[in-house]
Amino acid sequence: MYNLIVKKCIPAFLNHNKWKMTLTEILYSSEGGHELFEEHIKEPLNEYLENNPVLIDENGIPSKAEELISVTEEMRRLLSDDDLKLLYPDKKIIHSECKLHFNIKIKKAPEDIYRFITSSESEEFIKQKAKNKDIEWFKKLYSMFVEKYTHTYFYNHYPRYNVEHDDFWNRMRDLPRPIMLTEDYKVAKINDCFTNPKKIRIPEQLKDKFRIVHQQIAADEKFEEFRKKLNEERYYYTVPNTKVLRELTEEDIKNALKQQETLELDEKKWGKLQEEEKIEKIKEIKKLWDDYSIEIENYDFITLKSKSGKWVKPDSLIFPKEYNPEHNIEILANKGLVDIPMEFVSSEFIINCSENEIRRWLKFFEELGVDKALESEKKGGRKEKIVQRIGILAVLKCEKEDGRTARELGESEKRGYDIESMSENEERYIEVKSTSDTSYDIFLTINEFKALRDKKEKYFIYVVLDALRKPTVHITQGDKLLEIEDTKVIIPFSKWRDLTDEEFQP
Repeated sequence: MYNLIVKKCIPAFLNHNKWKMTLTEILYSSEGGHELFEEHIKEPLNEYLENNPVLIDENGIPSKAEELISVTEEMRRLLSDDDLKLLYPDKKIIHSECKLHFNIKIKKAPEDIYRFITSSESEEFIKQKAKNKDIEWFKKLYSMFVEKYTHTYFYNHYPRYNVEHDDFWNRMRDLPRPIMLTEDYKVAKINDCFTNPKKIRIPEQLKDKFRIVHQQIAADEKFEEFRKKLNEERYYYTVPNTKVLRELTEEDIKNALKQQETLELDEKKWGKLQEEEKIEKIKEIKKLWDDYSIEIENYDFITLKSKSGKWVKPDSLIFPKEYNPEHNIEILANKGLVDIPMEFVSSEFIINCSENEIRRWLKFFEELGVDKALESEKKGGRKEKIVQRIGILAVLKCEKEDGRTARELGESEKRGYDIESMSENEERYIEVKSTSDTSYDIFLTINEFKALRDKKEKYFIYVVLDALRKPTVHITQGDKLLEIEDTKVIIPFSKWRDLTDEEFQP
């Protein structure tokens, strides 16, 4: 039976103009059956159909599955026979009427123009088209996008057609694959290109920045429709704020030259700038940073203006209230709760800025180093000192408002507490614990614990929570702490290690 099918039936099918197109659909079996049928007919016949020339190419010649490629009608419009040979040199195109069983696999070219231009196989091909100065091919490409991806197309294919339409054309604006033919017969990304109908002269150092669409492309009416779909035609989202493929202006050249100067800025050049020039340069650096065009580490030489008018390194500065930082240090300083000298970054950088723009300035200055001192949890660091001083000054203010006379002890006279506070009827010996957190576990030194035991009800621990934002003083009498049962004493390893009398290893 197998030999009859292979030697008689299949040749007869291949000689029939209609039957040869459906040969594999009829003969290829995916159903089961008797084991003799499976072993002697189905399996060998399927293998024969998969590996022999029984599929018809577009010239009507029987071919093997591995020799063929499927190309849609849309792609045949875009790609000529020579194009297909260049892209798929070892393949023949399967006849459009040839039906094959789903288990017989052949290579498929990208089925539409969008999948094609975003596929890996098109990258070098498109570059070669540009190198060959095939202007008409690029005209056809842009024209096909305009003709296919209309609002009607998305209406007929997607339930959320307005969203899909706008998403597609927004993706096209930011397409990472270079597909725009430029005047120097190269390809560039859509959002990197300009038109230049006025033939504005581009300085040599900016040649790579301004990629100019080829004049014949820009003059084509379909290109204008293409540009309109990229920039204006929206049904769900708002029209994009920025335009792609827009006309080059003298202002673009001027701004690019300024940007080039900013990119070439160094410490020596920075030192020669006047104050207003520095402010403008900082704004230009910020814009480049917003566009991900620079590494901020390359600008570690710049200084920033403080509210006092000084120009200092960013890591010496603290954010004032105008930048809406997470802390309120400037507000606390104005209340007399900070006595450490500090400089606040000038707010003139954010005049007339929206809240969102202010957030971006805050992030930019953070990367330059503003508020860096507040990031470190290092013991004895600037943050700890600020937190401690806020705590001490908050407690002194608290005591004054409660009618007591308080005195902060100097380092040399501390006896296990920080402040002595007196009134006619009361003595308080106060240990101040400050933290920028909203909770705190109390840790006492040996001196503090001795003072707690000795002074008892006269010993107080004032814990200042949330010191950098909204310092709140929590007052606890010492003898109440002694009544707490669930406590532990921590003796650091560095303290007890040298006091050991014996060592033993079993």
